[in-house]
Amino acid sequence: MRAVRFFLHTLFVLGLFVVAPAQAQQPAVGRVSLVDGRAAYRATGDPALSKAEVNAPVAAGTSLRTDPHARAEIRIGSGEIQISSDTDLEIVRLDDRFLEIVLRQGRIGLRLRRLDDGEAVQIDLPDGGLWPGQPGAYDIETGHPARITAFDGSARFAGGGADIAVGTGEQAVLANPAVVEPAGLDDFGEWCRSRDYDETALAAPYFISPSMTGYEALDANGRWEGAVWYPRGLAPDWAPYHFGHWRWIAPWGWSWIDEAEWGFATSHYGRWAYVNERWGWVPGSYVAHPLFAPALVAFLGTPGIGLSVAEGNGPAVAWFPLAPGEIYWPSYTADLGYVRQLNLANVPNVEAIRLGARGELPLEVFNERFANREFASAVRRTVFAAGGAVAPALLHLPEQRLVEAPVIMGSPQVTAAAPKPVAAPRIAVAAAPPRSVVQPVQQITILRPAKVNPPGRAPRVVLVHAVGSHLRAPAFIRSGAPARGQTAPVQPGHSREMAARLAHAAHAPRR
Repeated sequence: MRAVRFFLHTLFVLGLFVVAPAQAQQPAVGRVSLVDGRAAYRATGDPALSKAEVNAPVAAGTSLRTDPHARAEIRIGSGEIQISSDTDLEIVRLDDRFLEIVLRQGRIGLRLRRLDDGEAVQIDLPDGGLWPGQPGAYDIETGHPARITAFDGSARFAGGGADIAVGTGEQAVLANPAVVEPAGLDDFGEWCRSRDYDETALAAPYFISPSMTGYEALDANGRWEGAVWYPRGLAPDWAPYHFGHWRWIAPWGWSWIDEAEWGFATSHYGRWAYVNERWGWVPGSYVAHPLFAPALVAFLGTPGIGLSVAEGNGPAVAWFPLAPGEIYWPSYTADLGYVRQLNLANVPNVEAIRLGARGELPLEVFNERFANREFASAVRRTVFAAGGAVAPALLHLPEQRLVEAPVIMGSPQVTAAAPKPVAAPRIAVAAAPPRSVVQPVQQITILRPAKVNPPGRAPRVVLVHAVGSHLRAPAFIRSGAPARGQTAPVQPGHSREMAARLAHAAHAPRR
């Protein structure tokens, strides 16, 4: 899964110990991409469950539970986890090389589009562990017996003395004895397949990395003009960070939850520019593994207080989207290298990003020229702290007030309101199976069909032409001429990487 570049200390995979060299791991962040029915979400560090919502960030420590009539989905870069009803799972590790999922109960579908050298995925089940060995589509179900299916790809299960390989088109039934039989599709499997998409038909990977969570939602909801993406079907008063709400989420602090299905990538990566009376999202130069930011905005007012307004009922909190070239200063870290990495795609010279004389982050900026300051949104501090919907609560402040207010870099020091308690979904917790359910396997019955045709289409190779430091997309992607008739500027490394990837795909054997 290119989206999730996983750091691996020591992992038992396919019977081998794989030791990765020491290096700094980069945290990865996914999103809740679908909630159908009643589901509960617990963010990292939260003491209680809350209502699951689309575009809530998913990081190590995030839990999701569905009730008996609900389904949900998590997307991490180009990978997906479909969640069936009556399911309880937790993402216990998620960084640039390693994804670990604890499936306490229920059933998930797992779609891995990439799994490169040094990356690993591990699913912890009540009876053992599962390690997918290839990109593919998998179905994992706990129960008595548990079932593991590889519609495409291959995996290995180990636990209770069993060591079972599952190949393409096979299903392992973890009874005693264990049985490997032909895979079949049921209602849940069909639903998982309906959530798939054809990555080869997307324009977004020509401009941004598939490691950027939410990239797949852009093409269906907007259009690329050069290296700028313009959303379509917007309300007349639409503006970035305008339709959605704020939520306090550890470790980042105040994080924006956009209400648009496509709003995750555009809220947590890149910058916004107001061009010819319309908003365009500018992802910046190509970065293979961009870092997540809780909201690429700057706030107005005074830390801990906000922005005073003429009307009563207390102060307001105001913010505006950062424009291309403007530095994002997080309040959750003072690691200069990390701050520079956060700004790598959007600031021309990240080496110019410096900490204060005492190593501190800047708190307030008074006289900086910010391109989008006049487009600031403002709501009462009580609305902000309670996570209320922004659009219906917007205040209309004089432009001069917005221009003169000091700028707060990082999250404002506003305490979140106490969350409303949310009851956990009615999950029927299965009794722990007896130790004899999965015993050292004396016999594995292999029932193989004469021919297995794995579902899915063969990858379609799209040729591109690398010219200098530019990448020209094929005609079906350039729907309409790019801005000023220019091709999309990218990093030279991007051209080389894309050309090598397509050349490899063109000569790779197909199943």
